[in-house]
Amino acid sequence: MRLSRREFARLLALSPAVCTAGCAKWEWEDPATATERLVEGPVATPLERRVLDRLGYGPRPGDVAALRAQGVEAYIAAQLQPESIDEDPQLLAMLAEFDTLAMEPEEAHVVEQEWFKDGVVAPISNVLFKFPQLYQPYKPHVTANELCQATAVRAMHSRRQLLEVMVEFWTDHFNVDQSKFDCRWLKTLDDDLIRSHALGKFRDLLLATARSPAMLIYLDNATNRKYDPETKTPPNEKYARELLELHTLGDTSAYTLTDIQQVARCFTGWGVEGEWQFRPGRFVYRADDHDDGEKTVLGQHIPPGQGQGDGVAVIDLLAAHPLTARTISKKLCRYFIGELVPPRLVDRLVAEYQRTDGDVRAMLTELFASDEFRVGTSRVIKRPFRFAISALRGTGAISSCSSLAEHLEAMGQRPFGWAMPDGYPTQPEIWAAGLTGRWRFAIELANGDIDETRIDYGQLERLIDRTDPAAVCQRLAESLLGTTLPPETLASLLALAEPDRRRAIPQWVALLLMAPEFQWCA
Repeated sequence: MRLSRREFARLLALSPAVCTAGCAKWEWEDPATATERLVEGPVATPLERRVLDRLGYGPRPGDVAALRAQGVEAYIAAQLQPESIDEDPQLLAMLAEFDTLAMEPEEAHVVEQEWFKDGVVAPISNVLFKFPQLYQPYKPHVTANELCQATAVRAMHSRRQLLEVMVEFWTDHFNVDQSKFDCRWLKTLDDDLIRSHALGKFRDLLLATARSPAMLIYLDNATNRKYDPETKTPPNEKYARELLELHTLGDTSAYTLTDIQQVARCFTGWGVEGEWQFRPGRFVYRADDHDDGEKTVLGQHIPPGQGQGDGVAVIDLLAAHPLTARTISKKLCRYFIGELVPPRLVDRLVAEYQRTDGDVRAMLTELFASDEFRVGTSRVIKRPFRFAISALRGTGAISSCSSLAEHLEAMGQRPFGWAMPDGYPTQPEIWAAGLTGRWRFAIELANGDIDETRIDYGQLERLIDRTDPAAVCQRLAESLLGTTLPPETLASLLALAEPDRRRAIPQWVALLLMAPEFQWCA
């Protein structure tokens, strides 16, 4: 019996779903991360904090103690082998609630395009004559919204933190704007593809993205055909340009316009099954549309008659190119260490890339063991997505992330929403320019004003009733910021605790999340 993707996902999560059936879908939590641990347990060392901040989305209450018990080296080794980490069954149950994650694109398309009014299917005459005031799509944008929410849920709750970070890294590297045409329902499959290759060989990921229906449509290769002498239409060069500049070589001086044209010829006929109105999400090679003549790319001869093998040959050539090794190495360093990229570490990662044929796991092993990572002074800005998830994790919040998209849009980083092929930027100056959305999120989170999201302050309220408020405030700062507050700052926060100590706690949390220290990874 062949199970659909939806049936398989539901069977996988059946047992934990039953276990949590008595609660609202988002109200489960891990007892190991209970909110009272915000002011209990050990204070993280600089290395522990850095590992939790950069290999993941920041510590939850209790994570520092768990990391210390496991040891930094063992934790890093486990994160590099995510398949060895049992995923939280409650997370799997939560993901199973997102129907479109397990749908084939045909199903998602139907869900978004069915027309209803008051529960009755619209008559075909009304659909044909288009009466939008009477009949609207039943669930517009549900696929995009569920993928965005699932991405946040995974980042917030997954035990495989490094995997989620690398999925975000490659999502930017191989950026697809989900709002473009059929990418709306094809991006979910593309996300699965990136997830399955995120810690593997770069060549395999590069080939998989070249055949991804979402990528083929986003960069117009789905319409890339050999030269048409009647219309004098040349092959579409858009994917070829981005493949050379963004996905691999990086250096625009390393190739010529002729190379772009030759690469475009190599990928003629690579497309997506279906035409115009809907493409069901399957890669197809159309031999009749392929230019099967001989070609030369970056000085390498590609003989005629290879068909689809032309594109594969280009993928192999680019994946093995020294400039590709350097592009990926620099980008990993910038992502995990900061904009001040250490040249010697880049060289070592390049050597590791070449030694292992582009094994991402091996490169990260070298990076995380380096002094540049462990004791370096370069800082990594928290982009809006990381800021929001780290705030949720750091406060021990319980959340379905159902309304997170609107906050991320206000901050400028809704997942899969960057229109340009280069992915969301990493430069601190870009993100430091707009902080209003962050402050709003921090205030609403602390005050319980975000839908299906709450912070249980009960234990903290009981603690502050019997303990020195200064001690509670300092421990909150140590948990959220990884540092103690200077006397003048502490005095200002303590003034908020008069006369009602309990009412001060949400204000402390909001202000600490708005602090400059929380905008950066340790």
